[in-house]
Amino acid sequence: MLHFEKIELKGDKTLWSIVLLLMLFSIPVVYSASGYEAYRFFEGDTSGFLWKQVLGLIGSMVIIYIAHIIPFKFYFKFSKHFASIAIFLLVLTLIWGTEHNGAKRWLNIFGLIEIQTSDLARVALIMFVARILTLLYLNRIDFKKAMIKISVATVLSVILIFPADISTAAILLAIIILLLFIGKIAVKYLMSFILLVVGLVAIYSFVAYAFDFPNRLLTGLSRLMDTSGIQVSIAKAAIVKGGFWGEGPGNGVMKYVFSQSHNDFVFAYTVEEYGLWLSSIILLFFVIFFHRGLAIASQSKKPYAIFLTIGLTLSIVFQSFVHMGVAVNLLPVTGQTLPFVSSGLTSLFINSFAVGIILNVSRITSLNVIEEDFEKQ
Repeated sequence: MLHFEKIELKGDKTLWSIVLLLMLFSIPVVYSASGYEAYRFFEGDTSGFLWKQVLGLIGSMVIIYIAHIIPFKFYFKFSKHFASIAIFLLVLTLIWGTEHNGAKRWLNIFGLIEIQTSDLARVALIMFVARILTLLYLNRIDFKKAMIKISVATVLSVILIFPADISTAAILLAIIILLLFIGKIAVKYLMSFILLVVGLVAIYSFVAYAFDFPNRLLTGLSRLMDTSGIQVSIAKAAIVKGGFWGEGPGNGVMKYVFSQSHNDFVFAYTVEEYGLWLSSIILLFFVIFFHRGLAIASQSKKPYAIFLTIGLTLSIVFQSFVHMGVAVNLLPVTGQTLPFVSSGLTSLFINSFAVGIILNVSRITSLNVIEEDFEKQ
């Protein structure tokens, strides 16, 4: 049974501070970056996306608070169910998903809300793989069965995400590979796992191209080869224009020529308005986030907490680095948002949920709570 305590923010104070600062910073950035798009979309109201962001941030704080008081052992018990639900939602998205900007990544729920199911699957798969690796570490499952479970769940998730969201599929696969490496899976089995997943994705890509199934392989390849596309050119121009000190809040012009300034390219817009000095601080925040996440994992004595914390930390940090890499033209255009800063409720809520779990691990560790050995149940 869950015991909800009085409202008090517990756990790693540095993580709390970083997330809160990024969220607060997102308010003026999203308001400015989305002003022109909001004017067109909301028929003259330039604050439409601002209020959506503010309400999203309030909801995110509620999610973080609830998640940070729910014992992480809860996810160990139900992770296989979460993974099954996530894969089912990915199937529904592939068949009946809503398409935006040429990608079918969203699932419309009864005409009320749209969710990006790949974000849900990312966290669910990390929870599931962490559980299996924990059971393997405790000798509660044999190696062959463990690898079969992990391989099936990973292959299904990656292949279902890949047709509409190549970058998320690649990030997720990279995280699982690192978790397996940390879980001391022998290199020969790790290489076999990689070849299996990559091989099946390649087969799907060729079959999808031949029979006109849903896929964005050609889109991904074109982005990989194209370093001078309109999106990249606008982002580079915004960064050059911003320079070290920036043009000042509200003075950016990227929003007038590019509708994705408040989500997929918010970092480039941040450089334009606030300059490289503040953008470098944002980068530093995510480096510190990475350090604190690994520190929390290393301080925990529970193998599930270790695998789960590392996986969720990598998920947020990888997403942020990919977003910033795209903005400065180090990586091809991917459509990844900047965690806690970009507009986009699904990503904001899921990343907040992940942070809440990490904070719960740090909270239990800092309190030196001796819990029952749930991993052996």
